[in-house]
Amino acid sequence: MDYKNIFLKVIKIGIILILFTPLVLGPFGLSLSNYPKTVFFRSLIEIIFIFYLLLIFFDSKYLPKISPLVLMIITFVGISFLSSLTGFNFHRSFWGDLFRVEGVILYLHLLVFFLILISIFQKKKEWLLLFKLTVIVSAISSLAGVLQRLGVASFYGLDLPSRISGTWTNPDFFAPYIVLTIFLAVFLIAAEREKNWKIIWSAILVLNCFTLILSKTRAAWVGLAVGMIFLFSFWFFSYAKLNQKRRRLILLGILVLSIFLLLMIVNQDRISLSENHFFQRAISVFNPGALASRLPVWEIALEAWKEKPILGWGAESFSFVFDKYFKADYLQHISERIHFDRPHNKVLGLMATTGILGLLSYLSMFFVIFYLLFKKIIVSKNKKNSNPSLLAKSEGPNPIFGFILAALFIAYFVQNFACFDTIGTYLIFFLVLGFINNNFSSWQLKSWPRNKPLLPDAKKKFLKIVLIIPLIFLSLIVFYRVNFKPTIACRTFFRALEMEKKDFGKALLEYQEGVSKNTIFDKDFRMELASRLIFILENFKPSKNAEAAIVRILSDLKPFLEKELEKPDRRYLDSYELIARINERIYLFSGDLKALEEMEEVSIMALSFNDQKPEFYRLIGKTKIFQKNYSEGEAFFEKAFELAPRKLQDRVKFYRILGVVYFKAGDNLMAVENFKKALEIELSFKKFIELSPEEIQETLNTAKGVAHIYYQEFNDLETCRQIYERAMEVFPGHKEELQFNLETLLKQ
Repeated sequence: MDYKNIFLKVIKIGIILILFTPLVLGPFGLSLSNYPKTVFFRSLIEIIFIFYLLLIFFDSKYLPKISPLVLMIITFVGISFLSSLTGFNFHRSFWGDLFRVEGVILYLHLLVFFLILISIFQKKKEWLLLFKLTVIVSAISSLAGVLQRLGVASFYGLDLPSRISGTWTNPDFFAPYIVLTIFLAVFLIAAEREKNWKIIWSAILVLNCFTLILSKTRAAWVGLAVGMIFLFSFWFFSYAKLNQKRRRLILLGILVLSIFLLLMIVNQDRISLSENHFFQRAISVFNPGALASRLPVWEIALEAWKEKPILGWGAESFSFVFDKYFKADYLQHISERIHFDRPHNKVLGLMATTGILGLLSYLSMFFVIFYLLFKKIIVSKNKKNSNPSLLAKSEGPNPIFGFILAALFIAYFVQNFACFDTIGTYLIFFLVLGFINNNFSSWQLKSWPRNKPLLPDAKKKFLKIVLIIPLIFLSLIVFYRVNFKPTIACRTFFRALEMEKKDFGKALLEYQEGVSKNTIFDKDFRMELASRLIFILENFKPSKNAEAAIVRILSDLKPFLEKELEKPDRRYLDSYELIARINERIYLFSGDLKALEEMEEVSIMALSFNDQKPEFYRLIGKTKIFQKNYSEGEAFFEKAFELAPRKLQDRVKFYRILGVVYFKAGDNLMAVENFKKALEIELSFKKFIELSPEEIQETLNTAKGVAHIYYQEFNDLETCRQIYERAMEVFPGHKEELQFNLETLLKQ
């Protein structure tokens, strides 16, 4: 039996299946897109790796060859591993989490993917096939985006009006991936010989450009624009067969268009398009204010890098340093409930997580890429090589293909100044790296011989067995521990979520089964369960038995979460807040004063880590009010308000939360007085506060609720009428609805 050919076919089929990763999504993880895609990719790599090890056992010629690009990628992965060893939490840095699903383990899988690619695919036709499949897959993802836009299907997309995300759930994940496939489509149009196929690639190019526009992702727009300007400049000055007059006309047209766009930007408030959402989003690219929410995060990344400049804090550490360096001043631009686990800037992200060494190793990859591409272009230009066919028998690819790939990497690099990588962009990045390594290899640095094997004495079977068998077992263990078990646990969580409305008791049992799977993500599962149960208690009204069961589960989770506080981790302050809220629910259910004391203690511990978070002052304020120490409790709430931007909305939030706390403490009079204060601010300053329809309805519901309490609890008919009349005065469009509610209430 020809084992070698069988292994080769299995590996190639596996690589082809990997290219369909962007289409994988569904309820298989705590994130519906990133987790399924990454687990699919990693699982296939682990399976393929086993067959690849068997292949090199039979034939050592398939071992990867040393090249500058190979060395740079290995160096980058190695530094990422080293930075994680010396970083904030090696377990988290190495294994990642259940949401982004990255970490050093993903880098290792991408390295294996790259090494297998350059070892197995040697023919240009095979590489073109991989590119073609990648572009076709992108077209399917774009068609999913069109269906989203038409309202036919959601594909688990976030509820973002007028923005599409294809098969990525988030437009900010979809758009950067589509930008790279646009350049691959341009590459195929230039390389394709068949006219019909050129039409197909052109159609996909148009489709992807259209869905990129619908995604309304500004960083991706800028990346595409810069890459296309670079590509157009090359074509215009090197390949466009235009006479001097036509060149001047084109340049004049570009100048006129640039002036026109500049005038539109400067005068956007004076033209009718100023009310067009798409136009405003496009113009905001040139508005420094659009970066208002990014600048504080970038500042945090720089602060983190300054403390650990050489190797950084380790992979997946930015969530931790965000909590560590967060300042209350940032609340002017970042909502209190928004948490960044990426700085939305690849360069700053690498500086914070892998230090200057990680950044230099990353930039070195681009140096080698452009060296290989541009040296070929220069040499070919000197030899006047103008053959337009990629597959022509020459010393290497035609220069235009090098420029297209250079444009791809320029677009990729530029868009990453305001976004970050996902498995989709990683996949294309390493695929194209493999193509450059193998097809521009004749222009590698002479000091790195192409045919030098990684194993000098690879023909010795004993050495092969010693190395290969443990790696095969390691691959199987990783598949089971890192992919299979967590996925089963995630599915259990989703079954529980679907079961909540049908049989809440069984849903709780399913949740408990999920956290008992003993996976490498135990903390993530327990935190997710605790968050879900607290959400149920705060937003629904479970029966007394169900509430008792929930509190019992939360009590069981608390010791584990408290122990986890001993080491830094992602969303570190969220862990403190979660434990505080667990203690709050235990106290509210049982009246256990010890739980109240522990709630205050854990909040004080959080403030000792970072005293700039308003929520922990509110939590301490709650404990004081529950202890009937109202003045001290309100003082802590005032401290929280002082840290907030102190806008009208923040004062409204202040009184509403205080009202809820007094209500929980059993003082209904104090509760309703605070609700009334919040309502009065909203009604008095409505003309200064632009409310959405949802916010208007929320204000009306508050008015109805406060009036109802005054009438039913305190028999205060006059105050009840005053509240309704005031609401009808401020919201005349809802007068009929409010009048009907008042009459119905009085009849009851």
